Amino acid sequence: MNPRYLAIEGPIGVGKSSLAKLLAARLGAEYLADTDAVNPWLESFYLDPAANALHTQLHFLVSRIESLERQEPLAAESSRRGVRPLIADFMIDKDPLFAELVLDEREWRLYRAVYERLVGTLSARCTTPDLVIYLQAPVEHLIRRIEQRGISWEQRIDSAYLDELSRRYEKLFHDYTSSPLLIVNSESVDFTKDNDAVDRLLARIEALDGGRHFFNPV
Repeated sequence: MNPRYLAIEGPIGVGKSSLAKLLAARLGAEYLADTDAVNPWLESFYLDPAANALHTQLHFLVSRIESLERQEPLAAESSRRGVRPLIADFMIDKDPLFAELVLDEREWRLYRAVYERLVGTLSARCTTPDLVIYLQAPVEHLIRRIEQRGISWEQRIDSAYLDELSRRYEKLFHDYTSSPLLIVNSESVDFTKDNDAVDRLLARIEALDGGRHFFNPV
């Protein structure tokens, strides 16, 4: 497999952004970052979730779609010589996962209507990666990663929220069939410090032939 559009996903703290940057550098690919760094509601959400959840989720939805739309020509044409592939550290399919977790019933219905309308306008090549890498790790591991990176408002995330988020990710990818899927156990590896693990992962990707696969880098 030589994916032109690869998406890396997993719960907060699992290391998807770090791995996406590494793979983009190794493969000479474009790196497409999630939009959390430009979401003006995110810090307020962690301080007061009930008051800011809907604003936060709608901003994520709109900004992620805009980001994908800007990259669509790149993803669509990357099979041509001289055009680099695309590696993203998010996929639009996960957006409702967070929304349903944090919104009340009325907000969820509004969000879902907006989601279906906006995502329905995207082309399949813009929303469907050639390969999805799903990073898994226990909640204890996620908490340690969040503490280590030291983002102030993230320190308010509790283990119950992370546990439920991880369960929803498991459900999402248990049912996921839109793209080939590689499920990676990231509990005992830090790809940013282990070049051999990155090499093994790249070899595993190259050997894939579609479908659902599992990889333990240790």
